[in-house]
Amino acid sequence: MHKLIYSLDTFQIQDVNLAAIAQYGYSHPEFLSLNLVDLVPNGGKTNLQAIQQVVREGITYFGLCTHQKKDKSTIQVEVSGNKISYHGKKCMMVLCNDVTQREITLDMLLDRELKLDNALRIAKLGYWQTDLSINNLYWSAEVFSIWEHSMNQPNLEYFLSSIHPDDMETFMKAQRAVINGETDLNIEHRIVMKDGSVKWVHEKGQAEKNDQGVATFLTGTVQDITAQKLLALSLAESNQRYKYVTKATSDAIWDWDLVTNIIYWGYISYY
Repeated sequence: MHKLIYSLDTFQIQDVNLAAIAQYGYSHPEFLSLNLVDLVPNGGKTNLQAIQQVVREGITYFGLCTHQKKDKSTIQVEVSGNKISYHGKKCMMVLCNDVTQREITLDMLLDRELKLDNALRIAKLGYWQTDLSINNLYWSAEVFSIWEHSMNQPNLEYFLSSIHPDDMETFMKAQRAVINGETDLNIEHRIVMKDGSVKWVHEKGQAEKNDQGVATFLTGTVQDITAQKLLALSLAESNQRYKYVTKATSDAIWDWDLVTNIIYWGYISYY
């Protein structure tokens, strides 16, 4: 951690420790020729007015600042300080902790988190967790989006009430099987929106158990598969109608694939 002492009247640097010399690249005489603001790139966030406010209000924690080294590269530092008397002058002694790598890592994590959120939003995939001991339910943001629910804490009563009545028995049976350790959750079911519209979702999950082998949490994912499900149902309905047509007429239906040389005749393939 590097230390700087500067005058409260002129902001002229009065002294620095060896760590500051090594960090910033200035020699000791060069440091003593600098004003504190000289360490701020292009008059950045930590400007003279901000420094003066710190002095007036007696703040000892300056926060995160950007400082510029002799080679013009910049570092992120957390700065805290105290007023002192140094060689008969009113001064501020500040301790600067280099957190550059930490901030880079945090920015990378934030970027990855944003990308993950976008991917989950595009896939319409959310995460949920149920605390079985207190019947507490957690939803990620995308689950709220799927249910078209405001970002308030959901509860199990609301969730269960949203399940389509015709799918309730199947869902409860699947959930009991997960809690009893018989299998993981893997189920498709319908949910009913507040406006009466219906969506299809695919839920996957598993139980987390304590040392006694008792399920304490259920965790998993839920994905909105309404579009895929409606398409599959539409194709199934079209195929069924096709079968009814072939049975109701005496016309022969055939199809010749010129690439594979396979002829489809009714329900039998000829090579």
